Amino acid sequence: MGKGSQQVQSGGTTRTVSLPEYADPYFRRLLKGAEEATQPFYPDDPDTYGDLAGESTYVPYGGERIAPSEDYGDIGTSRAMVRGIAETPIGGLDEAVALQRRGIAGLEGLAKYNTAAFDPYTGFQAGRADPYSGFQAGRADPFAGFNESQFQAQRASEFGFDPARQFTGAEVQQYMDPYMQNVVDVQKREAREDFGRSQAARDAGAVTAGAFGGSRQAVQQGMAEEGLREQLGDIQAAGSQAAFQQAMKAFESDRAAQMDVDARRAAEAARVQGIDIGEVARTEASSAAEAARTQQARAAELARTQGISLDEAARVQSAEAAELARTQGISLDEAARIQNAEAAERARVQSAREASRQFGAGQGLAAYQAALGAGRGLVDYGERARAADIQGAQLLETVGRDIRGEDQARLDLAYQDFLRQQDYPMRQYERFAGLLSGMPIQPDISTATYQAYNPIQQALGAGISGLGLYRGLSR
Repeated sequence: MGKGSQQVQSGGTTRTVSLPEYADPYFRRLLKGAEEATQPFYPDDPDTYGDLAGESTYVPYGGERIAPSEDYGDIGTSRAMVRGIAETPIGGLDEAVALQRRGIAGLEGLAKYNTAAFDPYTGFQAGRADPYSGFQAGRADPFAGFNESQFQAQRASEFGFDPARQFTGAEVQQYMDPYMQNVVDVQKREAREDFGRSQAARDAGAVTAGAFGGSRQAVQQGMAEEGLREQLGDIQAAGSQAAFQQAMKAFESDRAAQMDVDARRAAEAARVQGIDIGEVARTEASSAAEAARTQQARAAELARTQGISLDEAARVQSAEAAELARTQGISLDEAARIQNAEAAERARVQSAREASRQFGAGQGLAAYQAALGAGRGLVDYGERARAADIQGAQLLETVGRDIRGEDQARLDLAYQDFLRQQDYPMRQYERFAGLLSGMPIQPDISTATYQAYNPIQQALGAGISGLGLYRGLSR
């Protein structure tokens, strides 16, 4: 195990590395023991392993792993108690339901309570008073002396305005400047002179270009003449337009001055006519006012004399009506007092009866509410008792679980001990390997040198030498 070598057949050096003799046995035993500990089967060696030869090395755990809960009486008893509580209804629930039903039935009866059982008082009789029939309406004769004043409407004559002037052909010619055409003619003459002066330049250009008398010169000449005609037309149009504008301004000024004069004349005529109409109206108004004053004074005197007689008659009739109303009012007040007293007494008796009925209804309501409360109390008591039973079962189960937990801990500890025992050999080999790996062991190294040897080559060499010797001898 501890040696390694390399054989060289044709010569060379062999290097051998091995463990020291003092360490080699320890490593051999370590490897052998680790191999045996990790094999799934025992070696097939009956002399050494007997009946275990070829058998599995696995050793199953023979103890208990789980502590069954059915082995503990407290847990079983707790579960039986919980099952019994679940199968048993809440205590007092049936009695509470019965009380609730009786209370609800009573409340339904109270809900039908009739609060409108009062008999109205029917003894009221409306008093009757005889109306005073002595009233006579007074009559006053209307004043018939009113006469309507007659007014005469005055007319004013209309001012005769001249018709408005229009800026037509005759007016245009009247206001046009007579010297305008002279100015336009001068401008046209100057334009023709400019055209004549430029004609010589055009002819010279045509001669230079070799087109004098040709079609190209004719075209240029035609275009120049057309430009002259357009220029003359523009000069005439501009001059006519300027003259027309000046004529229109002069016409507008004259027409405005004439209209201003007519307006002043019309105003003066209206002022003179207004003075005359106002004087006539003032005179007629004064006459009508005097007539109205006289008629109003006569009507007022007639109304005064008739009003005295009517006031006296109204005073006498009012006194008679007041006396009749006083005597009838005493009788009506006494009848109303008696009827009010009877109605009050009946209302008092009915109120007392209603109060008694309402008191009885209140007592019944309190009793029904007490029954409802008692039902709820029974249910609450049953629920508290049920909760106490559940709590007792839970405490009993807690005790059983604590005991089972201790037993389960012992089973777990036994299983852990078994695992440690199974792993003990391997842990020991691992510890031993750790010790060996920590020791400073130096390997032994040896070297051997070999000479190269080839039998065929030596035989050939000997044959060649013999052949040479034979040839030498043959000569």
